Amino acid sequence: MTRRKMTNLALAALVASPLGTAVLYAQEHEKINSPSAIHEHRDGHVDDVVKVLTTLGTPETVYDYITFGISGPVVVLQGFTINGALRDNAKAQIQKLDWVSHVVQEVELLDVGPELKRMRRQVLATLKKQVPQAFPQNHANIRIKATVKGDVTLVGVIDAPDEKRFLAAVEQIKHITFVATVTNNVTKKS
Repeated sequence: MTRRKMTNLALAALVASPLGTAVLYAQEHEKINSPSAIHEHRDGHVDDVVKVLTTLGTPETVYDYITFGISGPVVVLQGFTINGALRDNAKAQIQKLDWVSHVVQEVELLDVGPELKRMRRQVLATLKKQVPQAFPQNHANIRIKATVKGDVTLVGVIDAPDEKRFLAAVEQIKHITFVATVTNNVTKKS
């Protein structure tokens, strides 16, 4: 896994996390007084989790999005997936990190019925048509969550020049059969 891809994954996870600021850090080590030492310690934990998430070995799709928060020795996994094995594997592998005492599993396992598959494919096709650069070589900078109720949520990061085409795609997605609402949690890079 390249450093750039790990950084992009971490950025996407941090930007779109439902926790708001995304990664919460508890200053668990009172012995460490130096702000730079605390910063290095936290960055190491973030790097550890990012590395685990990018090397799970379980196929990841545009319909899977796992984010995380860290509070001391506790890692909170959030996001969504259509793949229960990916969700379970993420928790099991992160639990193996020596500094982790507990992993809280809050990754939502989505339904995969035929109507949802069709809706997801249509949403993806619309996005790929309008902003193909958001889906470079077997990687997705935008992830799609679709629920049985027809709620579509888009998360990820796009380049600033792609914003108009992306917003046009969001408007088109609102008219796809079975789509009730579209929530746009995609941020633009400067």
